[in-house]
Amino acid sequence: MTEGGSLRFGGTSRMMREYQVRICERLGVRLPGPTRQRDRLVVIVAGYPEQMEMFLMANPGLPSRFTKTISFESYNADELVAIMHSTARRDGLRLDEASNSLLKDFFVGASQRSDFGNARTARTLLERAREAQAVRIAPFLEGRTVDLNQLTPIDIETAIAAMS
Repeated sequence: MTEGGSLRFGGTSRMMREYQVRICERLGVRLPGPTRQRDRLVVIVAGYPEQMEMFLMANPGLPSRFTKTISFESYNADELVAIMHSTARRDGLRLDEASNSLLKDFFVGASQRSDFGNARTARTLLERAREAQAVRIAPFLEGRTVDLNQLTPIDIETAIAAMS
């Protein structure tokens, strides 16, 4: 468990065993009390399916304590493009429609990577596009009218390259 109370998995099998020991110690301390008051407490754990499976396997008693599972499907590439447009609009930005095919291709490829973060990946890509836009327009800011709200395909291409 981290200081904020979240569990992190990863690394070597030795590290995984150390995590499992720490998880069991923490949950052993925290869950017996709540299980005596189970009608008054809800415990929610969330994560990606593979990591949640490892979490539940850390102690044979955990699956019986977490009896309900709600699975959420990942967004598809079209939905992630829509999320990009929606988030950009919310932030006062406009994504050029010509960027849609670039975005869709990126999300199709990115969704196959182990570090894919679904909508988080879309937010990160938008942040990188804003950074690319700033670099692109900086030389033109003095003495020239520049559209500060438009993200172009060049900004998207630069952002994709930064994330690849």
